[in-house]
Amino acid sequence: MHRFYFHALVGEDIVTDLAGEAFPDSEQAWHASRAVVAAMMSEPRTRDWLLEASLVVTDEAGEVVFDLPFAEGLPLAAEPEALSAA
Repeated sequence: MHRFYFHALVGEDIVTDLAGEAFPDSEQAWHASRAVVAAMMSEPRTRDWLLEASLVVTDEAGEVVFDLPFAEGLPLAAEPEALSAA
């Protein structure tokens, strides 16, 4: 298992994930990220605030594995299967 960290980059601020989460590979971490982004973008209170933000996923070495803009979660928020995976 590999540990991945899910950091929210909002403007110049970063909300750091200190605990991380274990996944077998980066593909599983990517699917989890899509579910998180979809769930957060389905919440009207945070949607506008997160439109310009992104979820930056790093590995145990601190290297960026991928960067998922929250704006990509708008269409995902309408998909029930994306929300059920959160």
